[in-house]
Amino acid sequence: MSAAEPPRPPSRARLRLIRLVLFALVIVFVYAVGEAVTRLFVPEAVWRSHGSNDDWLFDEQLGWIQKPNLDISRKRDESIVRFRTNADGVTPETARRDRTPGVTRIMLFGDSNVVGRWVPPHLAIHAQLQRRLVSRGVVADVVNAGVEGYSTDQALLLMERLLPLYRPDIVAYGLHPNDLGGIVSPEAYGNAKPMFSFAPDGSLEVRPPPYRQRRILPRETASSLRRLVQRSALYRVFQPFGFRLRARILGFDQQTLHGIDWEIVYYRPEALERYDWRLLGALVDRMDETSLEHGAAFFFYHHPDLGAVWAPFIETLRAKRRIAATRYDPHALERRLATLAASRQVRFCPVVDRFAANQERGPFHLLPRDYHCNPAGYELTAELIADFLEQERLLGEPSLSGRPATPFAAPAVN
Repeated sequence: MSAAEPPRPPSRARLRLIRLVLFALVIVFVYAVGEAVTRLFVPEAVWRSHGSNDDWLFDEQLGWIQKPNLDISRKRDESIVRFRTNADGVTPETARRDRTPGVTRIMLFGDSNVVGRWVPPHLAIHAQLQRRLVSRGVVADVVNAGVEGYSTDQALLLMERLLPLYRPDIVAYGLHPNDLGGIVSPEAYGNAKPMFSFAPDGSLEVRPPPYRQRRILPRETASSLRRLVQRSALYRVFQPFGFRLRARILGFDQQTLHGIDWEIVYYRPEALERYDWRLLGALVDRMDETSLEHGAAFFFYHHPDLGAVWAPFIETLRAKRRIAATRYDPHALERRLATLAASRQVRFCPVVDRFAANQERGPFHLLPRDYHCNPAGYELTAELIADFLEQERLLGEPSLSGRPATPFAAPAVN
């Protein structure tokens, strides 16, 4: 009887396969443990955040637009905030293209700071401005055309699309500091966007977002694994850190776009010189011209940035970075914007002084460090915009338009 043959050792290919499977199982196990720990010990408000991409549609000209007839509810702190749009993707959902005779229509454009989707709809900027005007005897209809993630260039293109449809009397653009990074970036938040540049004759020309770079995928075309990962708590927690790391690697403009250390403009004057003011001025000028072409008056305002208007935040920042009080100038950015507006004869509404004088009504932003306004911030913004419209005599007869007669002076520093 012959002895049994010894078992053959596994082949190298089979060993590699076994190791690969074991490695994959370890990764899945670690991810599952991390997911469980995150859901158990991290506040739900942190990891159940909703990605804006889920509310966007790819657009060949604008990069993305807000979905029409959107109806979504999100949890914010202990309350549920419902957000709805009309067939054109604007709010309120009751907004219609048709005009009501004798009613002054105002359209607001900008990014997430204008949209205000983290506050109840009746406390967002458009609703509070409309109520403020009505209380002053002005029959007004305020339409919010803000889109999350937009910079000045995209707001301009959306303006050119919507003004012929809604025919407003007044157009307002709410500029946020991260727009200064967005206008020179071909991509924002993982999505391709349009970019303006100067033609040889000095005119503006636009390059649409390349279709091949689109990242906004319909749910049915995105892979199951991708959908699963993007909706996991662990992914939601670490996603902002990934954006911040990528922005730091890509440089100053991307850092500005993602809101990383943009407060340096308030204590390092040289930081302001790094932005493309010529391009921003040309974009704002074209917004004004577009509004005039459609019979509307135009103005823009500086969104009340946390680092410019909230004293407790400024004091904490100065102490943390050891910045002398004489070096920190909360008017620095607004003064530069006012100077730009004056040079182009475009209306500009300052906000810093009004917020500084009403600190007892704060905080004005979503705490602890969110630059988006809370209801108190939108209330004060609505008040000062209403005052500005009266000061500029834009609330008389509907369809009033035209550039300011004299340049605006830059706000003084207290």
